[in-house]
Amino acid sequence: MQQPDIRMIAGRPTPARTCTREVPHITSVIVKTRNLTLYPGSFNAVVRLWSDHFIVPIMRMGRGHIDRPSPRFISAFHLVSGACPQLSLRVLAQLCTRGAVILPSMPHFQVISTDPGSLSNTLSTANGLIATKYLAASGLVCILYDSFLTLDREWNLIWKRKTWDVTSCTYVFIKYGNIASMLYCSYVLAGLRGPLDNQVCKNFFIATASTALISLAAANGFLMLRLFTLWDQRKSAKIILFVAFGATYTVAVVMSVLTLRIIFAATYYNTDFQTCLINRKPVPIYGVWIAMTVFDVVAIILALSNGFHQPYRQHVEVLSRFRRDGSMYFLAAFVLRLINLICAVVLKEEFLLITLFFVWAMIAITTCRLILQVEEIRVHSRPALYYAYEMDQWTRHDSR
Repeated sequence: MQQPDIRMIAGRPTPARTCTREVPHITSVIVKTRNLTLYPGSFNAVVRLWSDHFIVPIMRMGRGHIDRPSPRFISAFHLVSGACPQLSLRVLAQLCTRGAVILPSMPHFQVISTDPGSLSNTLSTANGLIATKYLAASGLVCILYDSFLTLDREWNLIWKRKTWDVTSCTYVFIKYGNIASMLYCSYVLAGLRGPLDNQVCKNFFIATASTALISLAAANGFLMLRLFTLWDQRKSAKIILFVAFGATYTVAVVMSVLTLRIIFAATYYNTDFQTCLINRKPVPIYGVWIAMTVFDVVAIILALSNGFHQPYRQHVEVLSRFRRDGSMYFLAAFVLRLINLICAVVLKEEFLLITLFFVWAMIAITTCRLILQVEEIRVHSRPALYYAYEMDQWTRHDSR
């Protein structure tokens, strides 16, 4: 390796050191410390917060020279051990362009791997963690923002009621149970939980998966009853709905138990990333998402059939009924769960939970909005709706 020129490091000229150890060529590089995680990519500046880590390029590369690095960069990468005792920034850049993999060995740094497969797995895990963390945070932000948007309707329709029924309790459970669960998930994923270990990670994943399943089942149960009201209590619709719900969620519960057993055995605490990881993908999770998706498809078909069987003046009224009857909620749930299914099948285990938290939040939002819509219709007796279901009894409203 050519001896680099003298560079300015931390405000003073420092002679460059010659590294005598050859580093095999590979395609990429990742540099990780306790506070920094760095890899060059295309050497364009990209800064993203990841727990207490920052992902930035190692440095921007110019025409045969290195752009002036920041003092934080200089202090972090002045000393590099393992490949050679001391490396200047220019030598470090040469190693990076040749593909050395540099990870921390406190108090210095050292080259620990030059295997492309190992690097690929490390980068894949890092990307999976980043995506999961930010999508979980996005879901939490969405459900909190929606809570502020619907606060006035919620206060008038839920909290100001003289007596509480099953609908009110279902709303509070879905809304605030999910908010509390997602706050805790974001708290753990953000690295604020404090010291973790294998048992804490196992308990976290089991609690998260169980809460998500119960929440989704409660949401679909309410949506099922809502759809039944739109069929004017037809016996055939009742049989189809309850059989579909019972069959699909029996499968979902069985597959969930098998999934939780695998997750419990496969979950561990990763000291490099200081977070909880799963080392293999639980195949039964496919059955969980397939079962829920099948129920959504059945619900959409029944809602469409309901629209076509009721009298209407023009074909466009079918679309109006489709929207009004809440079928768009089923369509949204179907799309979200289909995304979960595709991600579970296609992506690696690092991305297993990438969409779970976001979909969880979106299902909660759509369900709570539907409950508020039903309650608003019941209170104001909208002309287009003849029957309203209050979860515990049927009431008929005048269409005038």
